Amino acid sequence: MKIAYSSRNLFILAFFILFVVNSIVLWGVFANRSANPDFEGFLTERELNLPWRIQSENSGLSFRIEWRAALNKSYDEYSYTGSGFPVWFNDKKLQKLGFKVDAQLNAKEYKHHYNNQLPKEVYIVLEYNGDSYSKALVIAENELAKSEEKLQIHPEDKDLVRERERAKENLVEEKNSKSRLFAIDVGLVHERLRGIYSDRSKFIITKGIVRPRFYSKKNKNRVVGYITKLSVEKVHIPLKFKNELESFLNKNMTRNNDITNPRYKVKLAYGSRLEPYIVSLKQSVVSKGK
Repeated sequence: MKIAYSSRNLFILAFFILFVVNSIVLWGVFANRSANPDFEGFLTERELNLPWRIQSENSGLSFRIEWRAALNKSYDEYSYTGSGFPVWFNDKKLQKLGFKVDAQLNAKEYKHHYNNQLPKEVYIVLEYNGDSYSKALVIAENELAKSEEKLQIHPEDKDLVRERERAKENLVEEKNSKSRLFAIDVGLVHERLRGIYSDRSKFIITKGIVRPRFYSKKNKNRVVGYITKLSVEKVHIPLKFKNELESFLNKNMTRNNDITNPRYKVKLAYGSRLEPYIVSLKQSVVSKGK
């Protein structure tokens, strides 16, 4: 009887803990959405990716936020989504974030000093379909033009043929499928950043993890800022929106890397706690490249 009584008490305790946790979560959701959104605007499949495969029984489906940065090619051989060394993230930015920057250290001390500093959670500004994306388009167009000029001089060079094809593919992807959401700034005070980037339909201010990194190249020691990730990388898709997705997407589809039009448009909002949520979702009818 004593064991049964203890088990009942444990069950009551577990139920109470579950109730409290769920109440805290629901209160957090309510608090996040109770005030005017800090950001509200339309993003597409280019910025909000689905998993590689949608399982119809998966009720925990989420969009992954795809962001980019104008990377410093001195440190990044390849440009990839979701992390990197932005060209604007220099030692002065790191100092403003509270990292210790000392230009007098030698190479050995430098490496230990910077690579062992703890990362910090700061505010990151993401610009949607703005100047950074326009510059990325220009760069892709220029790269194609350069590769075509070189190929005209050496038309039989197979390496140059492949280079031109890669440049063509990159420009097509830049126009049609790559994310237009770019990290453009960081800071410690949300209100200060919002004062600078006041358009709440164009600039998302969210939290993310950053850290300093040391590099020594051509006998020059450099410290640069590195964006590790966003603190919130996914947006939960409520069941009613998941059903809408499944109304125009194959339930067991595999992601198509050759899409020329985003297949859906999402009205996304960031609440007072800077947590994203879906306001509406519909099938996209935008023209190619938009």
